[in-house]
Amino acid sequence: MIIAKFQITDTFNLTNRGYVLVGIILDGTISSGNFIHLTKLEEVLKLKIIGVGMSNSISRKTSDFSLLISMNDREKVKELDLKGMEVSISKE
Repeated sequence: MIIAKFQITDTFNLTNRGYVLVGIILDGTISSGNFIHLTKLEEVLKLKIIGVGMSNSISRKTSDFSLLISMNDREKVKELDLKGMEVSISKE
């Protein structure tokens, strides 16, 4: 069951912690322990969110959210261009 939608605006690696997806929550609520569903070609990847953070963007006058995913999941997405992509979030 989809509980949220998230649009990715940027990505980066947080050394020894995981991979970070920065973006905007379009709908719903996102928490640690939720999962991102990402389509890679014909395969759907399920990435576990291990941390959620928030930062303000003065230039855009919006709040961006950072979703930290595990280091293991980083390997699944490192070759993908995720910027601008809209992804679904679920509880499982």
